[in-house]
Amino acid sequence: MKLIMKNICPSSIFKVMTIVIVLFCLSPSIAGQETSIRFFNGVFVGATYNDFYGTKFGLDDLKSSDEYTLKTEGTEDLLGNYWGVGGNISFSGLLLLSPILGINANLGVSLRQGSGESNFCVKLYWNDETQQPEKSDLKIEYYAQQLNLDIPITVRLMLQNIFYAEAGPLISFNLYSHDESTISDIYGPKTYDSTGDVNLFEFGLVFGLGTIRYIRGSAFDFNLRFALGITPLTDANDAPKTWQWQFNIGHWFI
Repeated sequence: MKLIMKNICPSSIFKVMTIVIVLFCLSPSIAGQETSIRFFNGVFVGATYNDFYGTKFGLDDLKSSDEYTLKTEGTEDLLGNYWGVGGNISFSGLLLLSPILGINANLGVSLRQGSGESNFCVKLYWNDETQQPEKSDLKIEYYAQQLNLDIPITVRLMLQNIFYAEAGPLISFNLYSHDESTISDIYGPKTYDSTGDVNLFEFGLVFGLGTIRYIRGSAFDFNLRFALGITPLTDANDAPKTWQWQFNIGHWFI
C-alpha cells in the first residue's frame, strides 16, 4: 500500500462514507412530515470537462549528468492542449436543516478522460566546451482515462427558490486507470502505456451553483460544479493534479 494511503486510512473513510451515503439514498423521503428537518433522495447524471494542472508530464525531469546538461523547450504546450470530455452518474441524499441550509452527499461513478499533443525539443549541452550542443525535435501524443468512485459532500446555502451555492470536500477512489504516450523523433514513433499507475485515493474540493425547478410535479436539480484535485494522481515528482467542470442534472424523489 502506498504511503499516502497509510497516512489517511482511506479504507476506513470509504466504509463510513459508503454506509452514510447508501442509507441516505435508500431512506424514504420525509418531505411531507411536520418537521423542520427534511430529507430527499435522488439520482444525477452529468457531463464533465477534464483537465490537468501542476505538471509538465515529467518532460522537465530529464536527467543530466556530469558530462552534459539536458534542457527542454515547448513542454508547456502539452498541458495547454490537453483536455477531454467525460461523464458521471450518482445517487444523492439532501438533508435540509432549514429552509436555507442543507447538506448534500453523492455516491457516484465518474469517467475522466483526455488527450493532448505537443511539438517540443530536447537540447543537450556538453560540459566540454569543445563539443557542440545537440538538439532533437520531438512530438508527443498523450491519452489518459480514469474510472473513479466519487464521494462529494457539500454544504448548500439556498436563496429562496431562485438558486443555491454549495461547497465541500471531494473524496475519490480510483477503480481503473490507463494512460498511453507516443513519442516520435527522426527514428520514428515509440509508444508507452501503463495501467493502474495512479494512487487509489484522491482528495479535492467542490464548488457549485445550481437551482431546483418543479416541472410537471417533479423536482429537477440543475447545477454547475468546479472540482479541484488537491492531491497528485501518482507519487512521481511531476505528477499531475486534476480539475473539472461538471454540468449535472438530477431528479429528486419527493
